[in-house]
Amino acid sequence: MGPFINKSPGRGVTILNGTGWYTKKNVKIIMTVVRKRESSIIFRKIKELDPNAFISMGSVMGVFGEGFDSIKF
Repeated sequence: MGPFINKSPGRGVTILNGTGWYTKKNVKIIMTVVRKRESSIIFRKIKELDPNAFISMGSVMGVFGEGFDSIKF
């Protein structure tokens, strides 16, 4: 999934190691920040690869760092 997100909408991806609380299984957590209009292509790919994937989506007020706005303080 990471390479798809990195190439298709051209966004950065961070992969974290996690453990499911109930299952105690090791899982990979994929974090990325994309524009709302880019999310549908990513959701389609997720559904294709893992129809039971857990997805958390939220709105942000700003994104700062490489490739985004610089911190203005």
